[in-house]
Amino acid sequence: MGLPFPIGLNRLANSTPDFIVWASGINGFGSVMSASLAALLAIEFGFTAAVLFSLGLYAIAAAIIHD
Repeated sequence: MGLPFPIGLNRLANSTPDFIVWASGINGFGSVMSASLAALLAIEFGFTAAVLFSLGLYAIAAAIIHD
């Protein structure tokens, strides 16, 4: 969701296009796992904690993408 994945795919296509299939697979795995993990986090720690955790992951993705 959002810009991190398309931006990452664009950079990957420019450097190592053979890994685009791997990136798509990892994205699919992450999508399935994140739905389950978000529900478990929200039940155990509350919705606010689940949102803050996801924001932290997006911040890490943005830091990785940013040169």
